[in-house]
Amino acid sequence: FLITLHNLQLATNVMSKENLSPLIQVGPKYWSLRSSFNVLGCIDIGTHMAFIELSSGKFLVLDTVQINSKEKRAIDLLTDGGKLIEAVVATHPFHTMYFKPFASIYPGLTYYGTPRHLRKIEDIKWSGNLSDEGVRSMWESDGIYIRIPDGADFVNPAVDNHFISAFVLHTASKTVFVDDTIMYLSNPGCVIRSLLGKNGDMLFHSSTFKNGLFPTPEAPLQFLAWIRKLCVDWDFDNMCTAHCGNKIGAAKEQLSLLIEASAPKLEALAKKNEIKANGKK
Repeated sequence: FLITLHNLQLATNVMSKENLSPLIQVGPKYWSLRSSFNVLGCIDIGTHMAFIELSSGKFLVLDTVQINSKEKRAIDLLTDGGKLIEAVVATHPFHTMYFKPFASIYPGLTYYGTPRHLRKIEDIKWSGNLSDEGVRSMWESDGIYIRIPDGADFVNPAVDNHFISAFVLHTASKTVFVDDTIMYLSNPGCVIRSLLGKNGDMLFHSSTFKNGLFPTPEAPLQFLAWIRKLCVDWDFDNMCTAHCGNKIGAAKEQLSLLIEASAPKLEALAKKNEIKANGKK
């Protein structure tokens, strides 16, 4: 039989995309790229980005990481050298380091970010920010939903407050993408184990119970109600967290357990804030 050169190329691309290492296919049309990120020069807490295939065949990119040559080859294969990237979305105010390098590798892309991205990275022409509900709803026809937690400052967070990040649900793969707000420990190193917990633990960012939320009596309860409603509204099995790994399967169940275990601490924080507020009157 005859195989045209075009058909042969298509077949080759399909076979190649089945092995896109180091991209991890978490579910249908969702690829995760994990990367190292060191703090204090030696503690690798990890970070991530994601590629979601849209119904158009193009890709929505969530966040950016430092890309090596092997990772670039995989991204090029998936996105036709970046030609199929529809937009790049920055979801965490302080995850800023790798957007300019990514823009230099793949020039001419459309970017959306948090208000802090728009203020701090002026070299990138931002097309909108996630505080705008119109931006957050842009990809809902493709089953992609974006929410921002209640009870914390997303617009102008303090420099030492990394709690807040946008949550992104991809319905086809039943996957939630989130940065610092929630952490999942996947094969953590000894330092992280000593500081945060054991392999397989899920936890809220440490600032949740310190300075992460607004210092008001309402804020802890607002966040608690928000995260509970997220679990009711969103159907998901997987959760990809920046620090320190991907929870594949039963993520919603584990998050629900975390919420209820943390509820007394959030309620206690609300009472503490109320006492402080009354003391200032």
